[in-house]
Amino acid sequence: MGPSSLTRLVAKYSPTWTALRTLGESNAVKLTALAPVLGSLVLVNDELSRLFHSTLLDASLPLTEATKLLGVVPVPRLHMLYLGLSFLGVGAILFSIWCPAVIKRYSSPEEWLRGEERMLGPSRLTHIFFGIIDTYWEWTSQSDRSDDPAMRDALEGYGEERDSLLHGLINDIVIELERPVEEPERPAVLMDASGERVIAPPPQTDDESHFQRFRMGMSGEINTDEYISVAFHRRMAERYMWQSLGTYAATSFKEQVVFLKYLDIQADRPWLRAATTIAYSIGALLLALPTLHTFGAIVSSAWRAA
Repeated sequence: MGPSSLTRLVAKYSPTWTALRTLGESNAVKLTALAPVLGSLVLVNDELSRLFHSTLLDASLPLTEATKLLGVVPVPRLHMLYLGLSFLGVGAILFSIWCPAVIKRYSSPEEWLRGEERMLGPSRLTHIFFGIIDTYWEWTSQSDRSDDPAMRDALEGYGEERDSLLHGLINDIVIELERPVEEPERPAVLMDASGERVIAPPPQTDDESHFQRFRMGMSGEINTDEYISVAFHRRMAERYMWQSLGTYAATSFKEQVVFLKYLDIQADRPWLRAATTIAYSIGALLLALPTLHTFGAIVSSAWRAA
């Protein structure tokens, strides 16, 4: 059974870890993780609170119309600053704990491939390839590609781009697998058991006839879903086929496998991505409200003066 409908919606509309990385890897945002502790010390300490308020008031000593309108800096503004930084800090903590290490370390799949090229050998890439297959099956196992509305529902949260890229990769691997291997020239004429000369038939292999079962329609289009099913279940009876898919993916399609895995990683843990996004958003809003209030007051004052 795949993820629930609510999880699919959260996965679809939540920013990826790569998108959150801009804030999460910022040194300024990382420091806000200390805001809940340090801010509470300021709020409960009368001397520090008065010092903070007097500093704000001293900065506004020129008695313009705007400062007359704003008056004394109210305590709720300090609370908003504290809450805003605290929510940003919560988002920074969530990102630090739950963001996948690959996303923290590398900003793109190309950078990941360059940084760990020596460690991304055939064995690891084969494991990564089957992990991609397993993730796809988890999100779309109930799909029937002949039923478009059902398929669209199944792809909620997984993403049509990832779906298209995976099926394109499988298609390319199968084409590579079916590419004829050069063989030594065979004589055009052979002798049968009675000594009669006969025309040699074209070579036939069990593999070729086996692959023919994985075609669709009169055009013989490759049924990539069937290959994905084989690669997911990995039955002993079909061992040669799924092992061939994994081997070719790890050797001839290294870049595509790494790219797809990076897309999987950045879309992982949808609920934690949503929680991090909400924390960042609330924090930014609370920090922006006092500024917007001040801006509105100054504009209003200037409008009346004009």
